[in-house]
Amino acid sequence: ADFGTLLKTVAHTLLERPNLRLALIAENTSGGPRLVGTVGSLSAGANPEALFGQRNPLRQVLQDGRIILSANLENDPEWGRSPLLTTLGARSFITLPIQMGKGRLAGLLALDTNPMPPFSEDDRQILTQFARQVSISTQNSLLMNETEERLREVNLLLEFTRRLGIQDAQSILNALVDTALKAIP
Repeated sequence: ADFGTLLKTVAHTLLERPNLRLALIAENTSGGPRLVGTVGSLSAGANPEALFGQRNPLRQVLQDGRIILSANLENDPEWGRSPLLTTLGARSFITLPIQMGKGRLAGLLALDTNPMPPFSEDDRQILTQFARQVSISTQNSLLMNETEERLREVNLLLEFTRRLGIQDAQSILNALVDTALKAIP
């Protein structure tokens, strides 16, 4: 599965439901947190990559893996002055962690230029459950890909074993070379 496409699909869904304007997608990599995509309307001249290195809710969710919600940044002392959010014209946002499997964590920041109604505990629970379901789906996709790869390897070994039923050395060597060539992508 292409995880970038999956994350963009989730971002589109986040933008449509509460009618948000922009989503940023980031992932923890071996080189540290990295912005990997945007979905929606990015203001002309806005450069989120330039401000992503500073403290912001998307980096924070990649550090602690917890959902962050702000219905009105004017009333949010922690994130109200974030250079990234200010540059993007955000007045409200939702940030979700997405477990990608094998220790990989991605984050989605969906924002709007208008305040939202205050988030209730039910809203927080629904968004947390949504992030968990996306994480489970992503991990299942990864497991499916790995299973398909192992099945291909087992089928190659099975085919080789069947061909070994031929007794002469030259036939065994030919079967080994043929199987090895099939294993090379």
